Amino acid sequence: MFDTLAEYQWQTIQGTEWIDLKNDGQFANVNTHSLVVNNLTAANDGQLFRYVIIGNCGQDTRIEAKINVWGVSTETLNANNIYISPNPVSNLLNVNGINKPTEFQITDLTGKELLSGKLLNNSIDVSSLHQGIYLFKLEDQFIRFLKE
Repeated sequence: MFDTLAEYQWQTIQGTEWIDLKNDGQFANVNTHSLVVNNLTAANDGQLFRYVIIGNCGQDTRIEAKINVWGVSTETLNANNIYISPNPVSNLLNVNGINKPTEFQITDLTGKELLSGKLLNNSIDVSSLHQGIYLFKLEDQFIRFLKE
């Protein structure tokens, strides 16, 4: 049975830190006992979640849950032969498989946009990002990458 007066906060791990999720983009019900994750992609495969609950008996952090995404292959993600390298990356993320200026976005796993712009020379300086897992979006494709 769930404590109807308890406060819940779902989190995901970004690098080495747990961060609070917000009700926007891919996530809903982040302040309830049942998180909703919409529009799963291969980038969500292996993503960890947990929730913090504050109730009558104090505060507790629940055991982590991991998403396993089945049926979304690399071929589906890279239908236009778009791929990134190196992965993991330190400073410069190379984007291969495009031949025209194209809008891109880099978000954290909560969907918060961190970098965006028009890809002109097939590389993006990601040195300003902290160590962690990020999503690279280009032409409605998402590719997960690790920043060292």
